[in-house]
Amino acid sequence: MEDEMIGGQTRVGSVATRAQPAPVEARRPLVGVALVVLAALLWGTLGTVYTLTIDNYGLTPLTVVFYRAFFGAAVLGLWMAVRRRDLLRVRRADWLLVGGYGLLGVTVFYVAYIYAIVLVGVTTAVVLLYTAPAIVAVLAWRVLGESLTGLKLGALALTFVGVILVSGAYDPAHLSGNVLGIACGVLSAATYALYSIFGKLAHQRRVPLATLLFYTLGIGCLGLLVLLSPAELTAPGAHPESWIILLMLGTVQTLAPVAAYTISLRHLDAGVASIIATLEPVVAGILAFAVLHEPLSAPEVAGAALILLAVGLLQSGAARRVTRAPVAEP
Repeated sequence: MEDEMIGGQTRVGSVATRAQPAPVEARRPLVGVALVVLAALLWGTLGTVYTLTIDNYGLTPLTVVFYRAFFGAAVLGLWMAVRRRDLLRVRRADWLLVGGYGLLGVTVFYVAYIYAIVLVGVTTAVVLLYTAPAIVAVLAWRVLGESLTGLKLGALALTFVGVILVSGAYDPAHLSGNVLGIACGVLSAATYALYSIFGKLAHQRRVPLATLLFYTLGIGCLGLLVLLSPAELTAPGAHPESWIILLMLGTVQTLAPVAAYTISLRHLDAGVASIIATLEPVVAGILAFAVLHEPLSAPEVAGAALILLAVGLLQSGAARRVTRAPVAEP
């Protein structure tokens, strides 16, 4: 749920602000829906793939997220070098934005999210991640000057109650064993929420999406490299087949869904696409239950439902605004 580099609800913010509608006659809504569903399915597999990679190959979480960012940046950079060298240029005035995006949106977010998955499980981690739209509403109010409407306040209240239920905060005994994992989940949501803020600022500065994605992955990768020990960096060499999984994480779970989601915006309004993308936590939860055998309690299900309802309310409001004022084409 992880944008993931620019994905889920918050991914919507950063991608949507980059997109303009294609000519009306060129729109194919069914293609757009299929592409959003594909993106959500790919993002939804992330937590389970993370867990299986760590368990099956004995890699540390830091190793896994480092190579995810590394392969994502390497493949995208190779494509840009061959096909679009002009996209490799970044104006000096934009480096602070790109650098902050990379360190917070990749380094901190990737670390927080994968440790949330390790500590509290895929389902809880992805549900906590989906509190990001509520955080975006607050950040957009404080940073971008957007209004904090009654709808947004209601969604914030639902999100707050949902987090209490999902985290088990109503039961001190349950919460005491999950404080670090819940903290990682909340931190992942907060940094994930920055995708929308950074994305909107990048759009205002006319930074192309591919350029933004390449440099944020690259800078985030360097930030992760600082945290790695030499043993962690070379650990995949003991299991050559793990390189395939790590390459898949950098492409199938990172670049492919961003591409699918971005192309979908040529056929769908951004608000509509963002609502469809809420399929992601559903996919993540089903896979975690079926593959990892993660249990779900009744309060957790109720909390997840409240958070998804809050996301739906926020995005339905966005959909109405986008319908009145279509977003721009990449």
